[in-house]
Amino acid sequence: MLLYKSDFLNIFFEEEQDLYVQKWSNKAIGLDQFKIEMLNFVSVYKKHQPKYALWLQKEFSLIIDKEAYGWIEEHVNRKCFKDGNEKCAFVVGKDVFSHVTIVDSFNESENYISIKHFLTEKEARSWLFQEKEERSKVLKPKVVFQKVDEKGDLVFKIENSKNAVDEALMLFMDDVGLQQFSKQNLPKLLSLTKREKQVFELIADGKTGVQVAEILFISKNTSRTHWRNIKVKLAIKSSKDVQMYHKIYKLNKL
Repeated sequence: MLLYKSDFLNIFFEEEQDLYVQKWSNKAIGLDQFKIEMLNFVSVYKKHQPKYALWLQKEFSLIIDKEAYGWIEEHVNRKCFKDGNEKCAFVVGKDVFSHVTIVDSFNESENYISIKHFLTEKEARSWLFQEKEERSKVLKPKVVFQKVDEKGDLVFKIENSKNAVDEALMLFMDDVGLQQFSKQNLPKLLSLTKREKQVFELIADGKTGVQVAEILFISKNTSRTHWRNIKVKLAIKSSKDVQMYHKIYKLNKL
């Protein structure tokens, strides 16, 4: 379903996959127009708040510097994360994919949505839906009527019971995983200063750097510095890390 169309960007929604697909045209675009298109994307994103996003940008020609990445982080990624975006895949050309400095810029940014680059759309989709496909293989038990026995009792057969047990085990392991994560990483969380804990809680709740600065009466640069320090102390590499830390933060009422 086409949601947005301009000379530069088309946005589609694949409801069954809970996915937004953004495709850039080959038309030359400047930084100011790029920012306008990205803000339009954020506005459209709020309508469905999908978990996954796929950017098809082999035709995309604008060079994004580190300052622009900072703008994207502040005005796009954090807002989309707040609205439910967890994984974002980019399909790029070979020249971009092999350009180490561009990949490094993504890794070094303050981004905590899981991001990865690919050469083909097939690879990108496979990565986006990896967990979803694994979950779909786990079937719920099916209860089938067999007969009425000699005592008049109904006899049923449970099918796919192994898969049902597997599903229960997966849910159990999620809880165990949180406990293990807490045991291993709670000391890191406790190492944060009082101010860093305040910044972390606000960002984990979806606040932007500007909002954090306003709430805590600190400068925008100070807010960013705190977040960089927090990422280093907690070794945060993805949105999942932020969510896990936030869970143990609330459980321990820090």
